[in-house]
Amino acid sequence: MAIARTLVRSSIARVTALYTSVLALSMLLVLAVTYFTAARLLDNEANELIDLDAQSLLESYHDHDFATFKSELIEHVEDPQAKRSVYELRDAHNQFVAGNVVVLPQLSGTPNDFIEFDIGLNQEQTENSRLIRARVLTLPNGFRLLVGHDIEDRETFRALILKSMASSVVMTLLFGALGGWWLGRRVVKTNQGISDSAAKIIAGNLSERLPTTGNNDEFDALVNRFNELISTIENLTLTLRSVLDSTAHDLRGHLHRIQQAVEHLKRDLDQTADSSLTDHVLQEVERLNLTVEGLLRIALAESGNVTLEPISLSTIVADLCEFYEPLAPQRFAVSIESHISIKGHRVLLNQALSNLLDNAIKYSDGVIDVRLTHTARGVALSVTDQGPGIPDAWIPLATQRFRRLPSPSGLPGSGIGLSLVAAVARLHQAALTLSNQHPGFQVEVLFQPLSNA
Repeated sequence: MAIARTLVRSSIARVTALYTSVLALSMLLVLAVTYFTAARLLDNEANELIDLDAQSLLESYHDHDFATFKSELIEHVEDPQAKRSVYELRDAHNQFVAGNVVVLPQLSGTPNDFIEFDIGLNQEQTENSRLIRARVLTLPNGFRLLVGHDIEDRETFRALILKSMASSVVMTLLFGALGGWWLGRRVVKTNQGISDSAAKIIAGNLSERLPTTGNNDEFDALVNRFNELISTIENLTLTLRSVLDSTAHDLRGHLHRIQQAVEHLKRDLDQTADSSLTDHVLQEVERLNLTVEGLLRIALAESGNVTLEPISLSTIVADLCEFYEPLAPQRFAVSIESHISIKGHRVLLNQALSNLLDNAIKYSDGVIDVRLTHTARGVALSVTDQGPGIPDAWIPLATQRFRRLPSPSGLPGSGIGLSLVAAVARLHQAALTLSNQHPGFQVEVLFQPLSNA
């Protein structure tokens, strides 16, 4: 069913419908031209037969006396070769004189024009009715002569052509739709495989490759080229990740040794000496260490190469609020809906929420409202403080790395706190919203619940 819905909405379905319609219209046009050409030929043939027969009778009427003409007319009527012809002769008083039909009193039309009528309408057995094409000739002395020919076979042929046209159009539409369905289903299945593989690659599984059809056609050549590109990206990413991990490890080692050296120096100084310089160095080392850790976590979140597993978001939020509450006594207003689970990464979620609580404590002296609830949009986690907030013009820049926003407090910071929150939100396919509350500032992260994860 999923493939069927995708196929109906795909461009393949539209192209197939357009191609089938054009093909059906083309066939209909060709058959229509054939039909009208054949019908005209049959009409011309019938007209020529009637004209020849009428010309012969007119010559007989002018060349012989009336009795002889009447005898010849009767011979025409009784001639076996003229069994598909009809004749009727009436005098000036509209009295029947000779012929094999009686239709003139009921017929109307311009003299000498071709007319068509059904002689079955004037017979007892209407099921044996035949379509006749004829001319009514006006003779001297007020006589009228009807000369006609049976064209029922022509109408049967016309009906057969019309039936063939309808059948051809229906078969064209049917086979075109079936062919388009088969082709579209094949393309959609191939595209679905590529889309699934691409989703895995986007999620961070760079070892995944786009599937090929095995036909070694242009499509496979394009997919193979993309796979080569992905292989190159994978190699570069792994190399970069290895370099980054090694650098981070070495950097953390250097920072640790610097921190130890400064601490030893501080202990060795005379108790009366000013130790503010060593305190400042230790603070800077600690800030640098936190910055490195934050950047590593951002890189981990943005790589997508992490495993997301079912976790209790209610438990994570409750534990962190309990941990931070002593840092801001009597300032936390916590509302956590129980049994809310999502598919996520516990460590990164802990760090992201820690950054939000750190900011709320640092930039606000009022109540810190932490809420976790189910909403119609999904699972909403919000942290709201009573601080000065962020100028509206600066909000779009707040999640950029190392972007230090103007703050009257002058408190130190690395500028990567909200950057990490944004990276973790993207990893979990959650929506991050920053907004001023006047007063205060709110950060909301909207997750999808575990049932839809």
